[in-house]
Amino acid sequence: MANSGAVGFVPIQTKASLALKDKAIDSFKVTVFEPKKAALEKKRTVRPRPPAKSESNEKNKSGSGNDEDDDDEEDIDDIFSDAPRKKPKRKEDPTVFDMSKARRDVMNFGFSGFDKETKQEASVRLAIKLGAKPPKNPCRNYREILEEKRAAKQQEGDAAAKRRQGHMAYGAIQSYNKYHQRKRDKQRNPTAIMKLYGVATTRVGKK
Repeated sequence: MANSGAVGFVPIQTKASLALKDKAIDSFKVTVFEPKKAALEKKRTVRPRPPAKSESNEKNKSGSGNDEDDDDEEDIDDIFSDAPRKKPKRKEDPTVFDMSKARRDVMNFGFSGFDKETKQEASVRLAIKLGAKPPKNPCRNYREILEEKRAAKQQEGDAAAKRRQGHMAYGAIQSYNKYHQRKRDKQRNPTAIMKLYGVATTRVGKK
């Protein structure tokens, strides 16, 4: 009895259920995905020829607007397509001077005059200046580095010793010259004591 009653159950239709049913039928839409290549070929075949030059400016403006819309649609990527991504084309204004482009052209012109090794070094320096990581130093043996440091330290010590010897020799030469100069002055004028020993300063009236 229970099963027969459940099978023969018919829901009561109300105004709300009928409205929802009609709304669901009206809102149902079918979306068909086409590959990007097929869509482009379809657009190329359907697209009309460009208008003649004798037409008015309004038609030219409207035609250019449609072409831009078509280009924008072509630039949109299809998620189901394997075709490479198309970058939007930038229209350059010939009246605007681009400083970055001019600087790049000058740098490339300067690089063209270098030889191969110098050009490589200049390119590396430019990349580091623009924010790239500098290349790592080549691996070397630790003993070679120690020997180089030892040789540099020894060379610095030799230079310091020579400098000290030079100062000592200079002082010895100066004292030797002064001694002989004093001796010659004394032989020429033995009575000139003030000249040899200087002028005495009086301290009269000072405490």
